[in-house]
Amino acid sequence: MIFSFGKFVIDTKAFTLHNDDAVVVVEPQAFDLLVYLIENRQRLVTRDELLDALWQSKVVSDASLSNCINSARKALGDDGHKQQFIKTVHGRGYQFVGDIDAIDTETAAAPKQQESLRKRRKVHQKKLLAAVLGSVAIILFIFAYFSNKIGHQRISNRPIIAVLPIVVDTSNQNLAILLASLSDYLTNRLSSKLDMVVLHPETVLAAQQQFDDVWAIQQATKAKYLVKAQIKISEQPDQANLDVVLYQLQENEELTEVSLGSFNFSYPHTAQDLVAMFRERRLIIKEVVRLIRPGIEIPFTRVETENLHAYQLVIAAHHAQRQDSCQQVERAEQLLRQALSLDNKFSYAWQQLYDNIHRQVWMCGAPATLLEDALAAAMRVDDLTPNRYNSVVQGRSVILTETGRVAQGYNLALDFYNQLETKNDIDANARLAYTLRYAGFLNVAHSYIERILRIEPLAFSNRPIDWTPNTLLYQGERERYLALLANNNSHYHRFYRALAMVQMADRDGATALLNSSNDAQSDDLFARFARALAAILNQQPDLAHVIIVDIATQLHGSGNIDGEMTYKVAQLLSLVGDNKLALAKLSLAVDQGFFCVDYFLKDPAIAPLKQDDEFKRIVEKAIKRHLAFAQRFDLEPQTFEYPR
Repeated sequence: MIFSFGKFVIDTKAFTLHNDDAVVVVEPQAFDLLVYLIENRQRLVTRDELLDALWQSKVVSDASLSNCINSARKALGDDGHKQQFIKTVHGRGYQFVGDIDAIDTETAAAPKQQESLRKRRKVHQKKLLAAVLGSVAIILFIFAYFSNKIGHQRISNRPIIAVLPIVVDTSNQNLAILLASLSDYLTNRLSSKLDMVVLHPETVLAAQQQFDDVWAIQQATKAKYLVKAQIKISEQPDQANLDVVLYQLQENEELTEVSLGSFNFSYPHTAQDLVAMFRERRLIIKEVVRLIRPGIEIPFTRVETENLHAYQLVIAAHHAQRQDSCQQVERAEQLLRQALSLDNKFSYAWQQLYDNIHRQVWMCGAPATLLEDALAAAMRVDDLTPNRYNSVVQGRSVILTETGRVAQGYNLALDFYNQLETKNDIDANARLAYTLRYAGFLNVAHSYIERILRIEPLAFSNRPIDWTPNTLLYQGERERYLALLANNNSHYHRFYRALAMVQMADRDGATALLNSSNDAQSDDLFARFARALAAILNQQPDLAHVIIVDIATQLHGSGNIDGEMTYKVAQLLSLVGDNKLALAKLSLAVDQGFFCVDYFLKDPAIAPLKQDDEFKRIVEKAIKRHLAFAQRFDLEPQTFEYPR
């Protein structure tokens, strides 16, 4: 059947959607949803009916349906505000409202094309489930527990809070930078001081078209609290009023609305402006806590700097550093160093410098010697503001692990973890899982990943995030890995998503993902990894080999001794067919401190290497390091299915 509406033509047999003559890329589940709504356009379709029709006996969250609705609307150029084609009937469901013509046809596609499309659709089903589960990150406020439909039990009595992105319809760069820094401040402050799990604004950026559809967001997230902020640009330069509203779900399933007040913010041009801005930030925190956690006193925190220019430089650096661009990250470093030359005791600036340098090394291939500067910056943070930036304290263990000192990294992470009164610190658990996967203790690392997910099910998809639950990938839990992976379109996440698809034999899905990206425009290391993988999948082995060797040369020249990065080079070399060089890089990875034996034995990407005697020698070397690590820290060695 072919349906025509507006500029669109949808062919249910060929599984295609056209906008005039252009093919519109649409996810398979969103395509099915669109067809179902069109076929039942004479009536309202409830959410429960859609869940049953699209997922049948599979257990998925309501968020999966909301995200599927979003995808269908996006394919049609629609959104939750316009609702030109798909209308939300609050509290009930959805209805297709476009004017439509239906035309019977048996010539939708040639048999060969139909079979190709069916195959492609089948291999995309696993990827789609991962995508819709991963985009559960589209959340504003969640309290206490997630719906049983996504399999999570009550995890704590703490509110799980998200800071809504503050969307600024202005070309005023100063104001945009100020409000971005405000969002980060609110997130970090609530998270570090109030025993709350806080979701970062970037978690909800993908749902911009739903910002006005509070009910749909509540249904998708099972939220008890939702917050909505609106900016009013002042006639005064560099000024804006921020109106904040809190929504609360009542027992009768109705949402009540409470105003938190109107707050005035100015980009600081004077010391007085800076003091006023700090005051307004504290007032917002006070109002949020007063309504959600009444009775909690908010401790006063000393402002870290009174130097106006230093503060301006740091928030500009923070804004630049958030870009997925090595050029912007390098610019941020210059700004931070200027700020510290003005105020050497500005702890937040040191914290940002630590993160910046680490990012330059792992993301941009900067000289690894800079990591000693990062460690020094982290030490300076601890000296100036003990226990304020625990992520920096633990980040030192990551740098040690990535510079061939995995035992020292684990020891540092373990000492910090053992000092905690409770074990609900997500970063502390993540650091242990990270070091243990390098050393090949995947079962133990897995236990920390599970603990993280019990504490915060969205841990791997919330906030600007540069980490992945690779332990699951290494253990072969690839579908679950994809479901948890952040869907933020970064080069880092796109490469890992595509790699997992390749390991699942979904080469069509991986190819489509990589071919639709903008990796060719970036000098990011992971963008280059992605380009190499795309060349392999597009049957361009010579091009792939050039890219891989170029990456390996840069890593060597920069002094990078991160064994996991070297292992990625070995994987790609194996996929391109250069077994000799792949084995050399695999051996080097072990020497550098990445001796994850179980992954070596199970990774489909390096399967061609396993028949070589050199591979067996490398595995023996890795096992020896693994057992020595186990003995040193009194750990149970991983059990390997490997004839010795």
